[in-house]
Amino acid sequence: MDVLFATLSLCYILGVARNATFIIFPVIASLYIFIFFYGSKIEKANSVYLKFMDKRIKTVSELFSSIKSVKFMALEKDYLEKINTARKQELKANLSLVKHQSIMDAVSAIGSALLSVAVFTIAYLCFPQGTLNVQTTFGCLSVFSMIQSPMTFVIVNIGVLFQSKESIDRVLKSLNASEVDKSQNSITKSNILNNNDAASIELVNCVVEWPGTKSESVVALKNISISVPKNTRLTIIGQVGSGKTALVNTILGEMKITSRSKAESIGKISFAPQEPWIFNGTCMENVVFNSKFDAEWYNKVIKACCLDLDFCNFKKGDQMLVGEKGLKLSGGQRQRIGLARAIYAKSEIVVLDDPLSAGKIIN
Repeated sequence: MDVLFATLSLCYILGVARNATFIIFPVIASLYIFIFFYGSKIEKANSVYLKFMDKRIKTVSELFSSIKSVKFMALEKDYLEKINTARKQELKANLSLVKHQSIMDAVSAIGSALLSVAVFTIAYLCFPQGTLNVQTTFGCLSVFSMIQSPMTFVIVNIGVLFQSKESIDRVLKSLNASEVDKSQNSITKSNILNNNDAASIELVNCVVEWPGTKSESVVALKNISISVPKNTRLTIIGQVGSGKTALVNTILGEMKITSRSKAESIGKISFAPQEPWIFNGTCMENVVFNSKFDAEWYNKVIKACCLDLDFCNFKKGDQMLVGEKGLKLSGGQRQRIGLARAIYAKSEIVVLDDPLSAGKIIN
């Protein structure tokens, strides 16, 4: 609307040279087309910049999350080199992005000047001398300032739109992602137990791959078959890399099964990993988790997992805040809280992945 009003004002001011104003719309359209196609370069440069920024942040996060191991193994120089390399890549990508943004800003700044030069040139060359005098020229310049604001607004926001596309795509990908990958062909799980059903796990001739594997030749387990009926204890023993974790993840439904005769588990499953997830809450909250609180059952579980003595040594007992990731707890205490959580849930199937590796032997 501002551009149309400014064009009509120019027609009135220029008089017989009003036809020179027809160049306004082609010039503005040309600028917008240039900005639109150049915006793809900004989008690409911003994508590269965010990629290297994520790499740098990930490296720094890994360093801080495992700072004890890094200091213990004297890996400071190695991590410093990795971080510096990531920062150099990020700065190089940022320089490219800033260069493209500067070109966009320059086009935005000279757009109004280019428009006025085009109009004055056509008016001077194509119409009688004397049409452009000082009064007419300064009147036109005042009108051109009306065009500059909306034109600059559009150009700048086109650049911002292309620059934010990568971030918007990431947000949409996260919001649209399902909690469970429905395309992944995993074990069939059922929490419903009929009278004749027994809580069990059964795998027959299953070929298992790690999630996200693109190559069909990368197989975690091949032709695996197990049957675990109700009230049965199954111990999985094997060398490092033999597939113990892959089998556990298959039972939990976290693996991709590419071929099977049968793969199902019947009953609610609880899992106690070797590295338990502990949130910043009380000891009781970490054990009870989402289950309904039962004082009698809770005390039995605490005693069975040898947590009663630990709670007696805490000033606030089981109401002590454990800190982020169980910062105030020892490795054995964290594992036993994870084990207690799995037992307290009263699941038909309990999967334990070496939950006592950090425990101490007491004579």
